[in-house]
Amino acid sequence: MSGLTVDQYAEENNINRSTVFRQCASGKIGFYFDGSTRMIKGPKEEDEFLFNKKNALMEFEISEYREEDFISKDTILCPHCAAVYPSEHLHRKKVLTCGICKGVFTVTVEVIKSYTTIIKGERLTFGNQFPGEEI
Repeated sequence: MSGLTVDQYAEENNINRSTVFRQCASGKIGFYFDGSTRMIKGPKEEDEFLFNKKNALMEFEISEYREEDFISKDTILCPHCAAVYPSEHLHRKKVLTCGICKGVFTVTVEVIKSYTTIIKGERLTFGNQFPGEEI
């Protein structure tokens, strides 16, 4: 089934256009885009990288990410295609190449200080420190 438009597929399956894009990007339906809104049956095994790259970039564009979606996050996201990367071994600034889209980006590790305080001994209150006085 080659050359099917997004609108045709959406109408035949009673879904909206954005659902078609998301299903293609996630691999739920076996189609990819030919650079327009035409869907082509695929992919062949040797085209898997291009299939994944094309669909990741397409999904990124329709998801309307903004620059601030990639600032001070608790996960590492590729700013080209939003692929998620593990962060447990990253302790300093590093340049990475995305395994999905091959985009290059810099990850900066941001350390935010926070403090916890715990009472030692008895809690000090106005009442136990100044007995008989009123607040």
